[in-house]
Amino acid sequence: MNSNLNLILFLILFVSTSSTLLLVPLIRFIGNKYKLFDYSDNRKINKTTIVRIGGIAIFIGYSLGLTVIPFSGNLSNISFDGRISSFGITLLVTSALIFLLGLIDDLVQLSPFFRLIFQFIVATIAWSQGIAINSIDFSFLADNSFVISLPPLISFLVTVFWITALVNAFNWIDGLDGLASSLVIIASLSFFLIEYSNNITSIACILISLLGSSLSFMFYNYNPAKILMGDGGSYFYGYNLSILSFLSSSESDSNLKIYIPLLLLFVPIADMIYVIIRRCASGKNPFTPDNTHIHHRLLSIGFTEKQTVRLIFSISMILSTIVLSFSCLTEPNPLEE
Repeated sequence: MNSNLNLILFLILFVSTSSTLLLVPLIRFIGNKYKLFDYSDNRKINKTTIVRIGGIAIFIGYSLGLTVIPFSGNLSNISFDGRISSFGITLLVTSALIFLLGLIDDLVQLSPFFRLIFQFIVATIAWSQGIAINSIDFSFLADNSFVISLPPLISFLVTVFWITALVNAFNWIDGLDGLASSLVIIASLSFFLIEYSNNITSIACILISLLGSSLSFMFYNYNPAKILMGDGGSYFYGYNLSILSFLSSSESDSNLKIYIPLLLLFVPIADMIYVIIRRCASGKNPFTPDNTHIHHRLLSIGFTEKQTVRLIFSISMILSTIVLSFSCLTEPNPLEE
């Protein structure tokens, strides 16, 4: 089984990486032709006009990577059962809706209220199709099992809040060349290693496709960026990582180990919480853009753009290493049984 699964994973990674790598120049050409730029203003770091619809290449590359699965015939000895497939279809459809929301915002600038309501609706659709946080495992805080099962209403509220929060957190953290892309690479790789070691086949396939598209986009997005992912890309990344951070718990009938997503996604989560608290304390609308994000504050104390990205990347890498080390110590590896 391992060799066939590894072959599928390699093919998915190859297709998503190569297709995104080839698509970005085409999307950039279209963006330049139709002047689909991210114009600079007094709060943006980039002072030049850069094409901001790179999310199109990310979304298409990711989707093409997943086409490897049906074309492979699913390989008879690898399980893609009906429940997993239904979750996968829901994830793809809702991901497309979130991506389209961001893309339209890149083109015509939607109101924050409309974007939030639309995100809420999409998250509700996902929850109604079984993609939900139903129980949370706090056992890492105690010696004995400490699992909280959530009633349907609480499950709905927690799931919808988590999804919409992560969508906006990744959108807000996308403020420097390569910053959001680097965080996606770390998170998707870390989640992939956890799912692969636990033999959660379907989610490992989704994560490796997400990783491939983000690696290729990083090639064009690192400072100095040749293209930006825009809201379409950041919404898409945030939505997928919000879902994938807890979907395996639904698939394997286990409980969500809350420390894993909190640490792997710590930077965008912490940045969002700080910014909202600061804006509310100042009597401002929490969705009004300003210069209080972590990257703005690091720049203000003298870090360069590249140093800021590398510092935040290093923090995420350290947290990822802690999570992976702790997971290896506490979780059995089904692949070795």
